[in-house]
Amino acid sequence: MGDITPPLLQGPSSKEKKYDRQLRLWAASGQAALEAAHILLVNSGSGAVGVETLKNLVLPGVGRFTVLDPAVVGLDDLGVNFFLDESSVGKSRAQQSCHFLQELNPDVHGEKISETVEACISRDPDFLQAFTLIILTWPIPRSTLQAVGSYANAYRIPLFYLHSVGFYAHFSLALPATFPIVETHPDAPSTVDLRLLDPWPELASLAQKTTKDLDQLGHHEHSHVPYVLLLLHYLDVWRKTHAGKSPQNYQEKSEFRDLVRDGARLDDHGGGISENFEEAIGAVLKSLNPVTVSSAVKEVFAADECEHLTKESASFWVIASAIAVFYRAHSCLPLSGSLPDMKAQSADYIALQNVYRAKARQDYLEVLAHVRQIEKQLDRDEPRQTAEKDVELFCHEAGFVKLIRGRPLHVVRAVAAPGRRFSWGPGAQAAYNELINDPDSLLPIYMGFLAYDAGPSVGGGAGNDSRSRAASEAPRSPPPAPKRLKDVKRSDQASSSEAPHLPAPAEPARLDDVQGSDQALSSTPLFRRALDLLQSLCRENKTDLDALPAKAKDRIVNALRDITQEITRADRSELHNVSALTGGMVAQEIIKVVTKQYVPVDNTVVFDAVRGRSAVWRM
Repeated sequence: MGDITPPLLQGPSSKEKKYDRQLRLWAASGQAALEAAHILLVNSGSGAVGVETLKNLVLPGVGRFTVLDPAVVGLDDLGVNFFLDESSVGKSRAQQSCHFLQELNPDVHGEKISETVEACISRDPDFLQAFTLIILTWPIPRSTLQAVGSYANAYRIPLFYLHSVGFYAHFSLALPATFPIVETHPDAPSTVDLRLLDPWPELASLAQKTTKDLDQLGHHEHSHVPYVLLLLHYLDVWRKTHAGKSPQNYQEKSEFRDLVRDGARLDDHGGGISENFEEAIGAVLKSLNPVTVSSAVKEVFAADECEHLTKESASFWVIASAIAVFYRAHSCLPLSGSLPDMKAQSADYIALQNVYRAKARQDYLEVLAHVRQIEKQLDRDEPRQTAEKDVELFCHEAGFVKLIRGRPLHVVRAVAAPGRRFSWGPGAQAAYNELINDPDSLLPIYMGFLAYDAGPSVGGGAGNDSRSRAASEAPRSPPPAPKRLKDVKRSDQASSSEAPHLPAPAEPARLDDVQGSDQALSSTPLFRRALDLLQSLCRENKTDLDALPAKAKDRIVNALRDITQEITRADRSELHNVSALTGGMVAQEIIKVVTKQYVPVDNTVVFDAVRGRSAVWRM
């Protein structure tokens, strides 16, 4: 028998070794979602920020990507796009970018299309349905941006829109109208749910059994009683002298800590109390609190999609409705079953862990029964039944689910109709308050980009990328309406719920207080459009540009002047390091969206490379 070779242990696969670090972040389920994704990049301009974004998706193993770019590689591309070389000149930029990106990760499949997105949609109205997520880079015709926004909204496809100009960058994210996230990955300490103030019978019984003769325990056993059981023991002691009530406020909790401290013994070295009592004392303030439900979870329960289910409702809403039933019955959410590390003997810790896991399992089975009952009422057949693993995951994460209500892209249009102005929508008041009160606000950069989108060219001057300029200024016809989308509004409406409009370039806003010798800059269309956006923001807040406090007005107008000057100077040119950093930020948010893990930004980000700062707003 001694000569028998023991069986080999199963080690990690080559893929697990390759993606080891990221698997620790989003686990196998997240990696599977990433590998199932198909990303479309509609590339324009210099094209660096879009390719840098794809680079940061190819490395972690996105399943497929398609580069849609009609441009031919020129010498100017080589200075900003590191995924091109001298041999690429004169060739399709889509083909060359795709080739060099695939060299980073042979497991990823790349495709290239050397056409415009308008041509693809004209040939196949369902073209965009093949993609999990779409990335658009500026410069792109407004009609195309609006049309793609309409398609993405109708097909519930997340859409990213990117700018990278000189030292400034921006991206906006248009998620579907309802985008729920179950695995939000909150900080570990916030996930601890011990239910000490209202223990279930099995937990109370284990605490009584373990601490029945606490004072008579030997030193080793006494110093290894799990702190959860210590707190339950001393809560019983406290209630006997406080009319059966638990500690209610900070003063009482401080007195309770002293009660726990009085029961401690010195550690083996005589230098302080034993570690398990230190853990118990440290957990008093954060663990002796009533069970509450966050506003984010209440928002899910109160959502119309949760309260009025249909046969076509997504599984998320069916489970949410079942957990809402559980919550109304028990005034708490299902127990997650997670237990923090603590000083304890292995046998005692395992026994305590089993009690929590058994309770979590019991709660999960109750929720699962509610799910099946709801599905029966909805007459859902077996193939469409919610998977048990999805119900179990939701129960484990129930306290931290998040619902994002996606908004269309904030698009500015230049129109000739008098009196039609840009609308800031629901975010107008918050934007105005920040702009007036925060001298370091990055909102002027965002306004500069909005003004940038409003015109066919920057400052009326020649751009550095003649191919992009010609593409953005050429007359375009909107793509045909998508098939089977009778409820899709006209593209100039569906892409923006706030109906954003901007007057055609006319007289600039009053600039009596604008000082400086750069009079040529003050008359550029870009600067005038930025000032008109400022005036629109003021009027939506029932004031006027000239009514602003003089100091705030000078600061904001000067900031807009400096920003539009930088955008004018860059004129569609990208700085590779700025685009590389922006591509990393965008890729991070894309991974959150594709895996439906962690919480993506909602919904607008600006990066200022001059000051090394970024800001996020909901626009």
